[in-house]
Amino acid sequence: MCFKNLPVEFDEAGNATLRGGIPDPYSVTITKPDVGKTDAEREADIQRLMARNGHIRDMNMDPVTRIAGAMAINVTADLQEGRYLDARAQAPLFRGYEVIAMGRDPRDAIFISSRACGVCGGVHSHASAYAIEMAMGLEVPPMGTVVRNLGE
Repeated sequence: MCFKNLPVEFDEAGNATLRGGIPDPYSVTITKPDVGKTDAEREADIQRLMARNGHIRDMNMDPVTRIAGAMAINVTADLQEGRYLDARAQAPLFRGYEVIAMGRDPRDAIFISSRACGVCGGVHSHASAYAIEMAMGLEVPPMGTVVRNLGE
């Protein structure tokens, strides 16, 4: 049956109920990352688990089409435990905004980067303004930070 991985049981009438022993099927399990392990070590651990357990799956969603540009999401999930072991988002498409901003006034980067996406222009302009402040060693007054955060 296609519902074998879900915490659902069906009675004779076809009504669905939660399987016993499931405390909260909609809860989120937050796990701490393996501090001190390199990406290669973490990847090797995941590959060993996948080889040993049939319920650990590596899922790739590529491309994610609702993002301006190319994006890929790679997830390794433990389907039996209902938790993610590893998740990565990648946006490998070079779009050239860095080249457009070269040789220009740094403040232009705020307006150029805000055109990178029709959905999240405010976030891109905020990030580029923050990057300019860090690159130039500028300290924003505390109230300036509050005002900027309110604008998001």
